[in-house]
Amino acid sequence: MTTQNPVPQYRLYLDESGDHRYENLGDFSYRYLTLMGCVFDRGSEYLRMSRLMEEIKKEFWPNADPDNPVIFHRADIVRRYGPFRIFNDPAVRRRFDERLMELFAAPVYAIICVTIDKQGHKERYVHADHPYAYLLRVMLERYALFLEDISSVGDVMAESRHTEDAHLKRVYRHIWTDGTTFRSADLFQRRLTSREIKIEAKSQNVTGLQLADLLAHPLKQRILSVRRIHDNFSGRFAERVYNAVLGKIRKNPTTGNTAGFGEVFIP
Repeated sequence: MTTQNPVPQYRLYLDESGDHRYENLGDFSYRYLTLMGCVFDRGSEYLRMSRLMEEIKKEFWPNADPDNPVIFHRADIVRRYGPFRIFNDPAVRRRFDERLMELFAAPVYAIICVTIDKQGHKERYVHADHPYAYLLRVMLERYALFLEDISSVGDVMAESRHTEDAHLKRVYRHIWTDGTTFRSADLFQRRLTSREIKIEAKSQNVTGLQLADLLAHPLKQRILSVRRIHDNFSGRFAERVYNAVLGKIRKNPTTGNTAGFGEVFIP
């Protein structure tokens, strides 16, 4: 077994958009699941992103309790829940949206976004894999190859999913130990510094996890729009988000295309 570098230079932050169960697949909102990954060099660029995010929070919530920090969660922002009630004022919301665009565009990071059609997957395979587990395999293959391309090493952090955490840990450990159908265990052991995935609760105020949460739904909308599955993208906020991060989406080093590298759709 390859000796591991104990200090990861990169970290992949993961969050999801959609439901991970094979239920209510006739309902469009349940049918597609996206796993969003943001890859950061753990040095200056991640610190820069963290500072920018905290500056925005201080700008809009200057009196927030430091023991109960504002956590960027897209669902709460859209619903204007809790501290996001301030967005009932359209002018405040517009100003916040502009600051978000600056946040998305400024630091250097890489994006990998993987979406699965759960209905298609279930119809294709008699014993269909758990959709989140399948997406994690696809995601880690691309992350490991990213690290391979730049001759570096990294680890992985996901947001806690409570009852699903134990399953997530088992799947990650299996990939690290045994590889996948398409990639050998040697690749993962050479490029991932730990056989264990790191899991943190949303309440821990982790910058990378909040960024992945904010980007997952807009990039999911882009992937579905390109395939003419759902037209809820053009001219909307999701399109502005996508344009802000377009240069960060992982590309094929040879062709420059994002399809299959930073934007993956599994029918």
